[in-house]
Amino acid sequence: KAPKSQDGKTTYHAKEILAFKDSLLHLPTMTKLESTADFFTLNALSYSFDANAAKPKLWRKFMLEVFAGSPKSIAVLQEVFGHMLLPDSKFQKSFMWNSPTRGGKGTTLNILQKVIGEHNCIAPTMGGIGKDAILASMVGKQMAVVSDMQINKNTNISDVVGNILRITGNDSLTFDRKFKDAWTGSLSVR
Repeated sequence: KAPKSQDGKTTYHAKEILAFKDSLLHLPTMTKLESTADFFTLNALSYSFDANAAKPKLWRKFMLEVFAGSPKSIAVLQEVFGHMLLPDSKFQKSFMWNSPTRGGKGTTLNILQKVIGEHNCIAPTMGGIGKDAILASMVGKQMAVVSDMQINKNTNISDVVGNILRITGNDSLTFDRKFKDAWTGSLSVR
């Protein structure tokens, strides 16, 4: 159920609400809302909202070091973080970061996982994306991080690519789950 404003006149779309430990936040308007038992999400954050949080000086310094001379790259990364905040896959995006060793990928992924909540993430292998057991672990998650894109002779590229396309395209998937009925639906994981 979508939350309403304090005066009860405005109803906010549930896919635009970020659930913090202590409150809800409507991201397009940055309106803080009281938590309510009527709002259900699988992806609540484990920390509280702080409108007066200090500016992330160390993070900005790190970004300037990693993306020296490329403010556009910093803006794109900011967009990626924004897309990952909510379990809304309507933009049908998938992201890949290819950089040299010591290029900031690991640090950035660690920060992103902390921001959106480690319990909202999974870390499959590339080959795992083609397997039902890994797809089953994606249900209710927001982010799947494939930190090493190793492909070997046992990797079924066709299944991996097909599943990535179906996930990012918001298509319905059906896959087997261990000791349960098959699951059918769209995954909101990116």
